[in-house]
Order: sequence, then structure tokens, then C-alpha cells
Amino acid sequence: MVERISERLGGDSHFLERLSSHDRRVLEMSKELFSSLQQSDNLSSSVKSWLTRLEAAYTKTMLLDDSFIDNPQHPARKMLGLLTELGLSDEEMTADIEAAIDPVIEGIIAGEGEGVEVFTKAMESLSPVIQDRQSRINRNVESVIDNARVIRLSPVPSTMSARS
Repeated sequence: MVERISERLGGDSHFLERLSSHDRRVLEMSKELFSSLQQSDNLSSSVKSWLTRLEAAYTKTMLLDDSFIDNPQHPARKMLGLLTELGLSDEEMTADIEAAIDPVIEGIIAGEGEGVEVFTKAMESLSPVIQDRQSRINRNVESVIDNARVIRLSPVPSTMSARS
């Protein structure tokens, strides 16, 4: 990320020296956060791809909005949590979920909205998709429970073998 910022500044490798110590710490924190997410064996490749594409938007948010770090309910943090939760799920990421999330990711990257607003809008647009996914998970769980009840209530065939 730092390298990309340097490139955008026309190769100015000394820009870090001109940043405040707070901004340098935020850049380092962002770098470590996204690096650890990319190295996670538990996240799906789709989510890792989304996170790579979102790294600059998150870094910008972290630099401009101190509440990102302090507020667990910050919309950008909630969005990050949602994406990582999707990537940690045992349920396979379906094509319809990926298709719904891709344009939302592009909207965040394009900066459709100002500051926190872009993440609030993203979460709102994903709400129906997440609710639908949760409903499918709940139906699957209920089906497993129902099948377990049937199996448990079924009489166990007795074996009549002579023991010597």
C-alpha cells in the first residue's frame, strides 16, 4: 500500500517522513491488518480478492476518520466484519451472493458517497442478500435437525444373533 501511495505521488519516497506519527501508525496498522487477512488460511479466495480491492478505500477511511479505530460499530468496520464472516463460513459462497457483492465493492472503490456514508450505503444494499443467505442457512439447520429427530425416533432393528 505504501508503495502504491508513493507511486501516486510521482515516486516521492520521502512522503512518509512528512506524515505525522499518527498517520504513519495508521498506515502501518492498515498494512498489517490487510496482510494478516490475506495470509489467513480460513478466508475464501473471493473474500481475499475483495479485501485486496478494498485496501486503499479502507486505508483512506482509517486516515481520515479516527472513529474507525475506536468505534466497533463504525460502518466500515461492520462491512469488513461482514466480508470476513462470509469468507469464514462453512457454507459455500454462491454465485448470486458474489454477484450481489461485486458491484457493492466497486461502489466503495469508486467512492460512491462521502466518508462513512459509502460503507453505510454498502451495508444497506447487502442487507437483503445477507438475510436471504441466513434464511437458507436456517432452513438447512432445521432440515438437519428434523432428519436427526426422524433417525432418533425410528426403531432400531434388533439383531437376534445367538451368542455362544
